[in-house]
Amino acid sequence: MNEVAAALVRAMIALGTGAGLDPEPLVEGLSFDERSLPKLKRVRWDEYCVLVERTAAALGGPEQLAEVTAKSYAAALPSEVRIVFRTLVSPKVLYRFMFTVLNPAAFPAMTFEYRDISDNQIFIAAKFRDYVRGCRDFNHCSVGAIQGAPLHLGLPRAEVEVEELTDRTLRVRVTPPESQTLLARVRRTSAADLRDASLRLITLFADDARVRADSIASRTITPQRPVSDEIAERVRLVEAKLGLTRRQAEVLAHVVRGLSNKEIGALLKCAENTVELHLTQLLKKCGVQGRVQLVARFWTDELGA
Repeated sequence: MNEVAAALVRAMIALGTGAGLDPEPLVEGLSFDERSLPKLKRVRWDEYCVLVERTAAALGGPEQLAEVTAKSYAAALPSEVRIVFRTLVSPKVLYRFMFTVLNPAAFPAMTFEYRDISDNQIFIAAKFRDYVRGCRDFNHCSVGAIQGAPLHLGLPRAEVEVEELTDRTLRVRVTPPESQTLLARVRRTSAADLRDASLRLITLFADDARVRADSIASRTITPQRPVSDEIAERVRLVEAKLGLTRRQAEVLAHVVRGLSNKEIGALLKCAENTVELHLTQLLKKCGVQGRVQLVARFWTDELGA
C-alpha cells in the first residue's frame, strides 16, 4: 500500500525529460535510476514523492509542473484514437473512470471521491492515507492532470476551481468542455432531427450500413424536411475546406441525414446514377472509403477541422 507502480515513476521522469530536464539529478540518491527502473514493478511511495518534488523544483515550481502535466495530455494519444474516444466517451465519463477506477488502483496510498454536482460540473477530491507522507506538489500535478484530461478526447482543457490544496488534501470543482459524443449530439438536436440522429448511429455500426441505411431511411426519414442548421453549418465548413462543388455539398448533407441515393435523386431532381457519381467524387475528396467513414468523420469534426 506504501508503494506506487514503476510505470508511474517512468511517466514522471518522461514528463520532466519532455520538458527539457536532465533525468539524472531527479533520481540522484534514490533506489532506482533510468537503467534499473524498467526492471522494477513498484517503487516506494516516499521516493516517488521525492521525484515529483524535484521535478516541480526543476521546472520552476508546482504551478509550472501542473502546466506541463496538462499540456502532456495533448500528445498522449494519436489523433485518430482521440477522434474515436471523443465520439464514444464524454469528459464526465472519462473523469468518472479516472477517479473511481484508474487512480484508486494506481495510487493505493490515496483515497478518491467523484461526484456530479450538475449537468456541467463535477466535484473531485483526493486525500492521502494517514500512514503515508503527503505531497503538495503531487496535488498540484493532479490539478494539471484534471485540467488536461479532456485533451485525451481532442477537446479543450477543463476549467478547474480549487477549493482546497494542501500537502494531504485536494478538493476541486471541474467544468468539463462540452461533450462531443454521438449521444450528446443527439441530445442537442431538435426533436425533428432525432430520427436522423438515430440513423447516424445505425449507419456507423451496421455490418451492411448502406443497405440498412437505405431501407431504414425509406421508413423513418422525411426527405421534404429541410436540412437542420447543425448539418448545414458543418457542410459549409467541409465545402470550404475541401473545395466541394455545390452538388457534392448537397449530396453530403443528404447522405448525413441518411437518405438513399434514390431519395437524394428525387430531392435534387436528377438520376440515381448521377447521385452515385457525385457521391464517388465526394468520397474521394473526403479521403474515405464509404458512407460509414464519411458519416463518422463528418460528426467527429475531422472533415471540417
